[in-house]
Amino acid sequence: MLDNSKFKWVIATIALIAAIALFFFFTRSPKNKNDAVDEGSNPRPEVLEWIKKNYGKDHKKKVALTRLAEVNQYILTQPNEAMKLADLESVAMECYGIAFPTNEKFDDLPVYEALDAESFNTYTRARKRIAYHGKLSGHVFQMSIINSWEKQCEVPFSP
Repeated sequence: MLDNSKFKWVIATIALIAAIALFFFFTRSPKNKNDAVDEGSNPRPEVLEWIKKNYGKDHKKKVALTRLAEVNQYILTQPNEAMKLADLESVAMECYGIAFPTNEKFDDLPVYEALDAESFNTYTRARKRIAYHGKLSGHVFQMSIINSWEKQCEVPFSP
């Protein structure tokens, strides 16, 4: 059996293991490290950097992709606003059509799909995009008419 001195060592070892477990339990953040940057109405900095790096020299393309990035950010942060998002997405896609009149590709993808890949680059983000598309199931889209680039495309969707 255990004598008194061995019993004290067993108790001390168990207490040490419990203290280490509690330390890790309370210091470890259960949130995904990307959750904080998915908040807010502005596109994430790395998405804006991707747009600037690849299309920063062409103002119209940069603006059109920024509007699409804003819609993508809304999908991540406003999941219950599917119909409003559909309207914003329609305007953004029309702006995209003006800025990209040809079928331009980026890594063998249409540019807007490459932007989507950048915007929804984690499992959680991709699930939010899938949920958004699920909410639009059966919705009939109306194409927006861009009467003025300056008034409809140049102005950010978010205040």
